[in-house]
Amino acid sequence: MRIQSADDVLTLFIHLGYLGYDFSRKEAFIPNSEITTEFITSIRNAGWQEVVTAIRNSEEFFG
Repeated sequence: MRIQSADDVLTLFIHLGYLGYDFSRKEAFIPNSEITTEFITSIRNAGWQEVVTAIRNSEEFFG
């Protein structure tokens, strides 16, 4: 498989189980808290504070 676009990356992550996919909403999502925690840790270390803040806000909103 040759990765040529962001869609290819998302598709790969879905097939590997790192992401889930909601067909009715046509959205990818992080399927569990363990993967969410690792995702937040990795992007925090990369300096993506805006993304970390958005995830935390959505967790508070959706509970």
